[in-house]
Amino acid sequence: MGAAAAAKTTAPTASAPTEPTTRNGQWPDRAKTASLRPSTASAPPGKEKKSRRYVELTTGAAAATGAVAAAPEKERTRSPAGVSTRTRAGEDTTSTTAKVAEPAEAERTDTIVPVTDPAEAERTDTIVPVADPAEAERTDRIVPVADPETDPEAAPETPPRPGIVRDRRRRRRVLFAFLLAAFILAVFLGLVALISDHAASSAPPPRAAATPAITVPAAPPTPPPIPQLPRGGTTIFPNYRVVAYYGTADSDRLGVLGAGTPEQAATKLEQAAAPFASAGRTVQPAMELIVGVADGGPGPDGDYHHDIDQNAARQYLAAARAHKQLMIIDIQPGRTDFMTAVRPWADLLKEPDVSLALDPEWRMPPGQVPGQQIGTVSADEINQVSTWLAGMVAADNLPQKLFVVHQFTSNMITNPERLATPPQLAVVQHIDGFGAPPNKLGKYKDLQRPAQMHLGFKLFYTQDTPMLSPQQALALAPAPDLVTYH
Repeated sequence: MGAAAAAKTTAPTASAPTEPTTRNGQWPDRAKTASLRPSTASAPPGKEKKSRRYVELTTGAAAATGAVAAAPEKERTRSPAGVSTRTRAGEDTTSTTAKVAEPAEAERTDTIVPVTDPAEAERTDTIVPVADPAEAERTDRIVPVADPETDPEAAPETPPRPGIVRDRRRRRRVLFAFLLAAFILAVFLGLVALISDHAASSAPPPRAAATPAITVPAAPPTPPPIPQLPRGGTTIFPNYRVVAYYGTADSDRLGVLGAGTPEQAATKLEQAAAPFASAGRTVQPAMELIVGVADGGPGPDGDYHHDIDQNAARQYLAAARAHKQLMIIDIQPGRTDFMTAVRPWADLLKEPDVSLALDPEWRMPPGQVPGQQIGTVSADEINQVSTWLAGMVAADNLPQKLFVVHQFTSNMITNPERLATPPQLAVVQHIDGFGAPPNKLGKYKDLQRPAQMHLGFKLFYTQDTPMLSPQQALALAPAPDLVTYH
């Protein structure tokens, strides 16, 4: 123990690297000492990665091998720095100061020396040659070093390289920028969707593009069926030959129709009309009732004209309907015009079985008195009435009506060729000559206009001498379509 204490010396400073020397102070042969270093290929793979350096230390090439076998004992010393070096009995070591090993450490044959190389400051352990004779072939032993992964306290605190730190920071900034951009984009898209939904809900629905509409003309409404004439059909000629009674209500002074009641008149009419039936033509009886009567005095209105009571006229209409007879209202206007005289009877004329007759004999010019002169009328005044009546037939969907114009002198109708014949009306030129048969037949022949209008012929019970029979009347050329008894 005393010899060990005497061998203690001061360890070299860490500022200058040191290598072990031999007894005489000579440097050992580097080639030989290098051969004693263990190959890195034999080191465990884990040790290669942990920045450990194995250092060999010998005291001389020749003395090292001899001293290992001859050394009687092993002593262990430690340097003040805590790294131990090995000493052998009988050797004078001047490079290190050794501390005598404790008896319990006698078996350990390696020491750890400090590495003073600044570039290798991380390496803190060295490998010294093994002095065990049983391991003569190997002169070194690898001292296990603590694993930093299992022993965090033993792992050196190696600061990361600056480039790695910059890469990590750059990655963090890129990731943060990406996340921020994704968040901003999501917020923007959410706002756009919200605004779009609000605009869609508040805006009126878009109007469809204007396209030219295909207009399909609607089918005209089906008119109601036209009312029938009293004995059927909607047209008068040539289906029927009309036979009429002429007169006014409650008086036989103006004709046979007023003799007796309307019912009595209707019955007599049926008897008078029967002989005029012929093959292919049905007789249609009719009441020609004078509703506008010419007067010898001016009357309250100064027009030398008055109307009968309309209720009386409707009584005749009721009697005529009871026998399926037509009714014709006749107008004697006095000093007024025909259109003015006809208008008050518009409601009665809207009946499907009521027709109209105009009597120009009683159309008086200004200053003339009915019964004292024979009246006259223009074709234009007659056409005004016929146009109005035809319009009523069309508007009210009525059957054809008779439109009778009486005449027995050539100047009674001026410009007769201009008389209109609308299809809604069966226009009749009614020739009213009276007296002996040659006179009557002459008038019929001279005045007739068969190419323009249907023809009518009048038989007078009291003024014809003698009155023609139905067969004689039908023998006229052409045969009349309307025969009236006065």
